[in-house]
Amino acid sequence: DDALADRLTSIGAAVGDPFWRLPLWSPYRRHLRGKTADLTNAPSVPFAGAILAALFLAEFAAPVHSWIHLDVMAWNTESRPGRPEGAEAMGLRTLYTLVEQRWASEPRG
Repeated sequence: DDALADRLTSIGAAVGDPFWRLPLWSPYRRHLRGKTADLTNAPSVPFAGAILAALFLAEFAAPVHSWIHLDVMAWNTESRPGRPEGAEAMGLRTLYTLVEQRWASEPRG
């Protein structure tokens, strides 16, 4: 969903939670073929983990629903103002803002 990806990228830049869109490279799909099932979520190749994870999710979500896959480290290796060293809510600021913008105009109650 290009519109959703563009919106997340824009929101992420605005809230200091940057995103980088990775391609759903269909030739990698062959690495998801399982030996005991049609599909595996644990491919044996040592590369493209984030892309393979997204391709796996696409089997269940696309093209019926818009969806996103955030592959994050979720750890700050050093302290910065407002973001101490340690566990980090990477992606959550962007997702919160996306949800807030989507439903902010609807009445509560």
